[in-house]
Amino acid sequence: MKAEDRLTDLLRNTADSYTPLGGLAEIEDKVAHRQRTRRIRRVALPVVAAAVIAAVAVPLALRGGEHHSQRVVNVPPVTTVPQPEPDATQAPAAAKPTGSPPTVFRGPPGGPVPPGFLATSVSFVSPLTGWVLGSAPCASPPCTSILRTTDGGRTWRGIPAPKVPLSSPNGSLAATSLRFADTRNGFAFNPGLWTTHDGGAHWRQVESVAGISPAFVSHLEVTPDGVYAIVEGAVSVGGSDGHGRLVRGDPHGDDFVVVHDFGPNGVNSLAVGGRTVYTTLEIGPGATGVQLARFDGQRFTTRAVPDPTCLSMAPSSAANLLILCGQGEMSGSFGSRTLYGSTNGGDTWTKLPDPGQGAGWTTTGVSDASGGHAAIATSNAAGAGLLVTTDGAQHWRETLHLDNTGGVYWGDLGFENQSTGVVIFGPYEAAAVQQGGSPGPSGGGTLYRTTDGGVTWSKVSFSA
Repeated sequence: MKAEDRLTDLLRNTADSYTPLGGLAEIEDKVAHRQRTRRIRRVALPVVAAAVIAAVAVPLALRGGEHHSQRVVNVPPVTTVPQPEPDATQAPAAAKPTGSPPTVFRGPPGGPVPPGFLATSVSFVSPLTGWVLGSAPCASPPCTSILRTTDGGRTWRGIPAPKVPLSSPNGSLAATSLRFADTRNGFAFNPGLWTTHDGGAHWRQVESVAGISPAFVSHLEVTPDGVYAIVEGAVSVGGSDGHGRLVRGDPHGDDFVVVHDFGPNGVNSLAVGGRTVYTTLEIGPGATGVQLARFDGQRFTTRAVPDPTCLSMAPSSAANLLILCGQGEMSGSFGSRTLYGSTNGGDTWTKLPDPGQGAGWTTTGVSDASGGHAAIATSNAAGAGLLVTTDGAQHWRETLHLDNTGGVYWGDLGFENQSTGVVIFGPYEAAAVQQGGSPGPSGGGTLYRTTDGGVTWSKVSFSA
């Protein structure tokens, strides 16, 4: 008898003592039955339907302009790996142990709020958790500070900030804006760039962005697919070289890649709707026209705008957006304001009812909260106000008005969802104070917050 035959008999004899009464045949029958009943289950990725702006009824044909698109290559895709469902014959998963829930990362413990804090930029990642960049008097300039809240702005704690001024007239690097992707990863920028990956406990300067060094980062926003920014080359005397690029990076690191080069075209803004980023471009060195540009992660596309004065836009999803026009000066004062909406990413536009308060006022922000709620920030030499709609841009009314503002305007108007939103009045007050000025009488550096879609606004107190 061969060695392998003897081993087979030994294993069979040993197994006989562990088989059921029906013998090995019973086990073989059960295995065969299980194989016949096994099915492969595929996981289908859900398709998210975009919310439709209630005010936009029948899209209008765009006036002139060709459609241009460019496929972007060598951009690392962000993929989602589906998890297989358990098989019907698979044993149920063991019950999860009971006990204390996992600890939520909140960053550094923080300290007291510095007295005299003035806000410059604000970023919320949820209705409860947010940060404010600003300044407060201190003994060792620069006095840049960051506050954090985890309860919707009721209480605040001071956390470390980059050791950099909010602005610098001599051309050195500064940071005037703040964005967080989540509770760990944050970005202080404009014109320089500093990053944190531990909730603000430590900050690191990023001197080279996508190979551009020194880098001038004018805009930065966060999407589910990563962080997008508009980057130009910084010049030694201050400002930039005017050569803009759209770059993308992983929020957990400091590496970026150029996804589109704008060349000589000027970039006026950057906004996100879902996974799509939008910009408005002034075409050519002489700014001969304005176009809307969008990037969905793979393809860069340009579209015409309904009016050459359209610069401020507010997407609420990948396809739905508002665009505000008429902000150019006419006869020494600002012209009337015109609002358009699109439900197909700017392919076509519909003119919406006049939001009012246009002539003599300038627009300093627009934000679409979706669900029919949107807000427009306006200001002039006499006052400042927020215009709000709750019925899909059919009707607008001023829900917050400040008198005797001396031309001070708004900053960082935005919504976390349909209900909660924030805006800063006088965002450059803190930078002026850092440069030796005194706080003005208009109350600049103040954060306002809404929890009812902009119907009412409350001044936020930076208390501990």
